[in-house]
Amino acid sequence: MRRVRPTTRGGFLHGRLWSSLLGAFAVLLLEVPAPLQGAQGAPKGKEEIAEAEAEAEQLFDGILEQFEKEKKLQPYERMPTVEKFGTARCKKTVEFLIELYGKEENSGLRVAISHALGKIGTLEAVKGIVTVGAPLLLADPVGVEELGTSLRGPLDPAAEEWLIKNGLSPEIRKDPRGFDIMLKAMSKLKSKNRIPLLLTELKKGSAGVQIAVLEALRPLVEERVAQAAIPLLGSTDVGVQVAAYDVVAALPGAKYRRYFVSGLKSPQWEVRALSVDAIAKLNDKETVKLVAPLLNDKDKRVQISVVQAFLVRGGSDVIEPLFKALDTVDPRVQDDIADALARLTGKNLGPFSAQWESWWIQNKGKAENYKAMSAEAFAKIKEEDKNQAKTVYFGLRVLSNNIGFLFDTSESMDEEYTPKAPTAEKQGDDKDRGKTVVEKPVDKTKGKGKTKKKKVTTKLDIAKKELTSVVKALKDGQNIDIFRFDSRVTDFVAQALDPEKKSLAKLSPQIRPQINAFIQASTAGGLTNLSGVLKAAMEYPNIDTIYLLSDGAPTMGITDHQELLNEVDRLNRRLKIKINTISFDPKPEERRLLQTLSERNFGVYVER
Repeated sequence: MRRVRPTTRGGFLHGRLWSSLLGAFAVLLLEVPAPLQGAQGAPKGKEEIAEAEAEAEQLFDGILEQFEKEKKLQPYERMPTVEKFGTARCKKTVEFLIELYGKEENSGLRVAISHALGKIGTLEAVKGIVTVGAPLLLADPVGVEELGTSLRGPLDPAAEEWLIKNGLSPEIRKDPRGFDIMLKAMSKLKSKNRIPLLLTELKKGSAGVQIAVLEALRPLVEERVAQAAIPLLGSTDVGVQVAAYDVVAALPGAKYRRYFVSGLKSPQWEVRALSVDAIAKLNDKETVKLVAPLLNDKDKRVQISVVQAFLVRGGSDVIEPLFKALDTVDPRVQDDIADALARLTGKNLGPFSAQWESWWIQNKGKAENYKAMSAEAFAKIKEEDKNQAKTVYFGLRVLSNNIGFLFDTSESMDEEYTPKAPTAEKQGDDKDRGKTVVEKPVDKTKGKGKTKKKKVTTKLDIAKKELTSVVKALKDGQNIDIFRFDSRVTDFVAQALDPEKKSLAKLSPQIRPQINAFIQASTAGGLTNLSGVLKAAMEYPNIDTIYLLSDGAPTMGITDHQELLNEVDRLNRRLKIKINTISFDPKPEERRLLQTLSERNFGVYVER
């Protein structure tokens, strides 16, 4: 995809901080030749080292030549070449990149330098990132996020050990975001020494540090980590208490069941929700008895956890409690219950308790398993449904009163929209049924020898038309926000209303023209920053449902699919936001990503 210049909001900021000190730092950092071992830690002989060094230096010279030619280009146009230095793994490259920190004042280029050094992964490269790059990156909201990306490895063993001993520098500790990011980077290292360090930080740290450490320790899923977290289950600090429950809940098995049964009665909604999630994982025989009362919980996120627990468990005894709750719960929870009932029964009767009750009278007592169907099978039901709600978006029901619409405006969205021919029903083939069909414009002629050009319908045209239509159908008083995303994230509320107030826009006759203008002003260009837009949307405390439309995989921000899924899981584990995903003609790996993203986050994936 074509690269576009990032701007201040959601992009890279410019700064001049620390520039005068970098030359001195660079001299101190370079001590040992870089390619003493591979990035995976495999030792090399002297001849192999010399050969690898020579090849890397030759590669460096070629990249440097390209770099020099591009000096007059815009910073965003030079970033790919800077990152390419990461493929030339030698001392010469590391020296050059560390020196480059001081010469380049654009923070996007500094991020590219850090990425290149992280890819090299040697001791000197990691020292350069932490000692020289970190003070610069910490001064920039985007840069501090990219600090962790640069250190995710694989790093040389010596680099890992140095990072464990020196990564939490005084400068890092002063910045809560930097500290949190560095802890998470350390938790992903291979060295066994990372765990004692994190446990030490857990014991001596403040409440804020304890929360950051517990969140970093959770993915390790180790018994000693759970044992360290148990004393903090009764912490007077709510954040620490919740983080400790989160760690203990990650461990498989019923050993800590008593804590979760007790947690169902906690005054903290997060503890109640986590306890429901933990009991659901145990496949406990008493799941329904224990958690069904919480369908009436005062917090909808706890109710969402109960619905998910019932979906995972299945069985005839969960059907009635689910449909009976439809008339009393929040619209977002209604949406989840309707989806859960459809997946369990194969009947898509929508969020209407009377229809479900009528069906249940006829089917109660029949020998049915009521196990959740696959996400793929459920998506077909959703695509084919024609009477599920008054308001739909690409065939998906829109019930919630707190919605975020996220739509891709990267360069590929400017491609012509060419859906598959709608022949599936005639041929008895379901795979294309339900897909949006756009008729190709007819080529008409005007006058002799003159032709009128075809009007090309693009993916973005379809996205804008559908979004305009659904906003028109929503009622005044519903809360929404709209996010465009490509290389940057553009937030309607932040741009048109108040960038500081994290509250969705309440629909009204006055605000609708602004929303429509925002949609119509969208143009295609740039990369695909999926992680950036999801994080931006999830920062709104009242958002509970997201509709994410994208035609491709992430090419900016977090680009590794598994890492992206893990990050969304981390952010959404307590928020319980429903993430529905829509895609245009995706490649297999793109389809898997978006399918998994929706399935892990209470949503549905559809293709158009």
